[in-house]
Formats: sequence, C-alpha cells, structure tokens
Amino acid sequence: MRIVKNLFCFYLVLISFVYTQQVFLSITNLESTGLEITMSNFEEVGGFQFDIDVGDGLDSLNVIGASGGSAADAGFTVSTSPSGTVLGFSFSGATIPIDSTGSILINARLSEISAS
Repeated sequence: MRIVKNLFCFYLVLISFVYTQQVFLSITNLESTGLEITMSNFEEVGGFQFDIDVGDGLDSLNVIGASGGSAADAGFTVSTSPSGTVLGFSFSGATIPIDSTGSILINARLSEISAS
C-alpha cells in the first residue's frame, strides 16, 4: 500500500510540472491615477486572475477598472474589484498569444478612497 501511495504522490508532482505555465507579471508606470501590468508569457494564456495589493503607503487607493493591452487585443472581458482583484477571460475561448518580450496586459485605473 505504501508503494502505491508513493507512486501516486510522484504522479501528482509529475503532472504539476507538466501543466505549469511560465507567466511573469510586473507593474510598470505607477501613477496616482493608474498603472500598467505587463506580462511575459511562454505559453498561450486563456485567462487570468491576480490581486493588485495597494497597501504599504497606497492604502487610500481603489482599483476602479482595467482595459487595453493584450487582454483587449484578444477580446477578453476584464473586471476588477475595489480590493484589487483583476479577472480576465474570454467568452469565445480566445487566448493571448505567446509573448516573451513583456508587453502590456492591462491598464488599471486607480482612484482615491474618499473619507466619509
């Protein structure tokens, strides 16, 4: 039984390496009204979800939208939440092509939280 369990664990680790995608995100051009997220991807991307952490001195900012970039070029629907979650996908099954140069994925818009 122990051999079966070890083989199963090895199989899970092997499968995780086979389905690992190499995608790198970075923030560029940070301003008080927005920022750019750039992506270098070595496989096609069929969707994405990530969080923009606006803490550490930027805690008075909300993410109020995202548009443009390679996500728009691929026809992705992109939605955001004030807490910083960004979600992008395609209803038609489109993908973002391989691009190892680091082009703009989206432009995120920020706004200041108004004191009440």
